[in-house]
Amino acid sequence: MQELRWHPEALIREVDMKEDKLLELSADSMLTDAIAEVPVDTGTLQASLRREVDNQEKTCYVGSDLEYSVFVEYGTRNMAAQPYLRPAFDNMFGKADAMINQVSQI
Repeated sequence: MQELRWHPEALIREVDMKEDKLLELSADSMLTDAIAEVPVDTGTLQASLRREVDNQEKTCYVGSDLEYSVFVEYGTRNMAAQPYLRPAFDNMFGKADAMINQVSQI
């Protein structure tokens, strides 16, 4: 009897590598757009924006550790919201097809 044996380790590694690259591209896109969209007074908030990618957890973080960054994004009762992260997130999804195509070419 003939038997087909398949060892998917190489395929799994390739998919994992492409997922990691897609996370990197997504985080870079969001960071670039957030930097372009954030309101600038002193430039401190803009300079504090960063991104982190956790390839183990398949997550990325884009934002600032500054305490007041959330007030700029969502506003307060005394200050209108000036969103910069949500538009960057939405824009990233608009670029998703292009990023997926770019990763699939690797």
